[in-house]
Amino acid sequence: MSERTATPAPLSGYTFRPATADDLPALAALEACCFGDPWSEAALREHLACDCCRTLLCLADGGCLVGEVLFRVVSPEWEILRVATLPAHRRRGIGRGLMERVHAALLSEGNTNGYLEVRASGLPAQRLYAAVGYAETGLRRRYYRHPTEDAVIMTCRFPRPET
Repeated sequence: MSERTATPAPLSGYTFRPATADDLPALAALEACCFGDPWSEAALREHLACDCCRTLLCLADGGCLVGEVLFRVVSPEWEILRVATLPAHRRRGIGRGLMERVHAALLSEGNTNGYLEVRASGLPAQRLYAAVGYAETGLRRRYYRHPTEDAVIMTCRFPRPET
């Protein structure tokens, strides 16, 4: 997606769809594989039940869950909560594909600005977020656990829709 208003390009070998309650065991397994502080199945269930929260999944051909993005929308703002890709599927455009699809949906709904936190040591993630329109705007000291680490705050702004 070269323009934020463009439709994200298909990603060969992968499909994207919203999460359902049936995905909870696979989501919890993905979290456990990708994070030192994974969300439990109960926390993920609570997220899915929340009216302002959404989860977009990436599945490999055959239906195996390989990526997720969890986010919250309180229009006109959003917060990216979690982005993960299974290690064996990294560097294939999944993270970018997830973020582009989330941005397309957010933009179509008239949302204009959002933010996320990313580990200070997470340089590949920071590069991904910068590539899809986020800029570093601050730092949260000792934000992360397991291990304790600072978080870089990154924000993204879309043009306001014309009225």
